[in-house]
Amino acid sequence: MDIVVIKNLNSDRCEKINDTALLNIIDEEYSFAGFSEFRMYVYDYKKNYRIDVAGEIAKLDIADIEYAKNDRDYVVYTSAVSIGYNKLLVYFYSYNYLDNSNRVIAEYKLDISKADGRMKAFVLDENNILIQEKTFNEEKPFKLYIYRQLLDKPINVDIDVLSKYGVQKIISYHGNNCVIQIGRDYSNVTYIGTILINKFISEISVNIGTDLYNSVEQSSEDTYIANLGVCDKYIYYMKINAEDGSEQVIVYDSDNNSKRIRINYNINEKSKIEKIFLVGGEPIVITDSNGKYKVVNLGTQSEIMELMKGDEVLYIDDTFIVMKEYIRRFFWQKYSEVVTVYRYPGIYDDDKRILVENRRFLDCIQNNDELLILLEGERDGEHKRTEEESEKKH
Repeated sequence: MDIVVIKNLNSDRCEKINDTALLNIIDEEYSFAGFSEFRMYVYDYKKNYRIDVAGEIAKLDIADIEYAKNDRDYVVYTSAVSIGYNKLLVYFYSYNYLDNSNRVIAEYKLDISKADGRMKAFVLDENNILIQEKTFNEEKPFKLYIYRQLLDKPINVDIDVLSKYGVQKIISYHGNNCVIQIGRDYSNVTYIGTILINKFISEISVNIGTDLYNSVEQSSEDTYIANLGVCDKYIYYMKINAEDGSEQVIVYDSDNNSKRIRINYNINEKSKIEKIFLVGGEPIVITDSNGKYKVVNLGTQSEIMELMKGDEVLYIDDTFIVMKEYIRRFFWQKYSEVVTVYRYPGIYDDDKRILVENRRFLDCIQNNDELLILLEGERDGEHKRTEEESEKKH
């Protein structure tokens, strides 16, 4: 695997769109109806150019947006206009950067005074979006609708388990398949399953909801589920015993519908799992024992390394470990934050250190045979609006 360091990103947030493009988000010092504004850019790191996403439209941070497909050529954002006291008409735009098309795929009337927290929006594909709003209704605290471009009325997703516990995550992991989490982390009502997006859309459209997802795991009165993630064909998560706090990491192989359980035996002393990485399908975890952090192979129950104070493991695979460390060249200097890459499993081994970057870390993205390390660029002062930008209408 090759390392690709991208350090010209003047970005506050960054995420993958497809194998060549990244989404950059830059926060602005402006707000509308209490929602902050931001700018969006599509950055093609292969060709080294970026596209301003519909720069004439003010973008508002109204909803948490997740995508059911990682490999796509579009992004979704929100804007809004006021339609009365505490009421907004929210527009969900779908922007395709290949043909520079920009269209509204959903219009949503939001009553800020009745909404409890932020909206969640799950982009199923370029034309369908599942919008979830938390309400004050105790029996059905979540309202969910599928919006589709050119559809007169949204499709009401009236499924008891969703209306009661809500969709928390949708993670793309293989083609048209997604992992869905219903219910919150560390809740005794949490469901994890897989869904086929096309089937989900078609069945909801004709009011079929019996086979919403293929169940992978469910919490119970004495167990919690947390830390859901995906890696290649694997789905992984923690199962925690509510009574004694004991932890299991479960790795589900979607190819053969099998599970492997790895137990945290609290090596040497009481410890809790903070992070999970999969290396060759086996969980490598970061444990915390009274502020001492260790890298542990749960499969072999062996400690790989104890971390120095303040250091953090950002990414591990079977080739590299990416670290955030605090170092200083001379004893009279202050410690500075750096991003360091070692060859696995050589944390802190000088002969295995292959990269040191003195920039703020944004993200690591595994992209086919490349590991993208995204670092913040050197900003040219504050971002200021031009007169033209100041005249943008919401």
